[in-house]
Amino acid sequence: QDLGREEEIGRGGFGVVHRARWLSHNRIVAVKTLHLTHLDKQAEKEFFKELSLMHSISYHHIVTFYGACTEIGKYALVMEYMSLGSLYKLLHKDKLVLDWSERLSIALQAANAINHLHKLQQPILHRDIKSLNFLLERSYQEYIAKVCDFGLAQTRSETTRQTKHNHMIACTLQWTAPEILRLKKYTDKSDVYSLGIVYWELAANEIPYDGYPNDIISDYVRRGERLEIPDDTPLQFSAVITKCWANDPDDRPPCSQLIVLIEECNRKQKTLGHVVDDDVLKLAENEIIQVLQLKYNDSKDEIVHDLMENGRQSLFKYEDDLLPDIYTAAINEKDSDFMKALKYYLEQQWKIRYSSNEWFVLFLKQNEDSQNYQFILNRTAEYGNKYMKNCPILSIVLQLLFKEIDDQCLTEIY
Repeated sequence: QDLGREEEIGRGGFGVVHRARWLSHNRIVAVKTLHLTHLDKQAEKEFFKELSLMHSISYHHIVTFYGACTEIGKYALVMEYMSLGSLYKLLHKDKLVLDWSERLSIALQAANAINHLHKLQQPILHRDIKSLNFLLERSYQEYIAKVCDFGLAQTRSETTRQTKHNHMIACTLQWTAPEILRLKKYTDKSDVYSLGIVYWELAANEIPYDGYPNDIISDYVRRGERLEIPDDTPLQFSAVITKCWANDPDDRPPCSQLIVLIEECNRKQKTLGHVVDDDVLKLAENEIIQVLQLKYNDSKDEIVHDLMENGRQSLFKYEDDLLPDIYTAAINEKDSDFMKALKYYLEQQWKIRYSSNEWFVLFLKQNEDSQNYQFILNRTAEYGNKYMKNCPILSIVLQLLFKEIDDQCLTEIY
């Protein structure tokens, strides 16, 4: 009676989740109604034991457990509400485009959460790690990730029994470690394997083994085969994924070591990005200053300083007025340092910027040499299917490309 249930926000083999208002606390919460009709004395004892354990855990990367309804036939869990939903939803349904600093941040938070569970005085194995069980919220500067659905192994098993769901399907087979597929004992390294699949999702922006039947996936994983890691994945993070899903559990690092590896990966990625930005901006500085003189005589020094200090994020702050001028000025400077810089910015910003900007169409129309078209077509081929399925600009891009490009160059690109 103290919960005002609102819309459904999730559904799975374990239960149905609704957004709700906790009236006496004036707080928005998530309520998971379990697929349980009844509990015998032993199952009820285990249920209360697991609830007590969940209530005792407080950690900033673990979803807070507020309480439960234990009325027969109405079993439910009341938990912290995370407004963005699951990582699975953001990556595969919302098609959210994350930069590498955001992906590595989420990966690190996930490792911290599971490491906390593994390092408790009474260690908890999650047993059902998947992108569906990492929930996200947006803070001012970054995404906040928290793990949910932990510490309920016995309750989940009872739910599976009552609903006649196959246990392996209920645990979502795509994330299941090979030793579990062989019906061996679950360990902390089984959790690490599942984290590796989640990390692959962050790198690939794809559903693992999408469209393959369970028996094919199971056979593939037990043979030691793994998903293909995208070529644009940072080498250090690619190595982390490979370590996580090693076939032998003993070869997988503990979560405490994963934290160290991802932190190092994050530092190298930030350093690499900083160096590239600085080098490109130094090469382009003279051309940028010349272009700015066209329209920004009074404020060009301030803007150039901003560009030099803050890199491409600052450059795109001026996109509506500044970049058309830069494109126009660069047309006859195709081999200049600035054109190299412009190509770099195009490559870095394509995924999040080029869906509607008129100046991008202008750039395509005015740069008709095959080298530039090859660059743009490569970007279209790389990102088009993933990020621009419903984007009107894509058809314009392709029309311009195939209209202007010569047959020989098109054949080479194909």
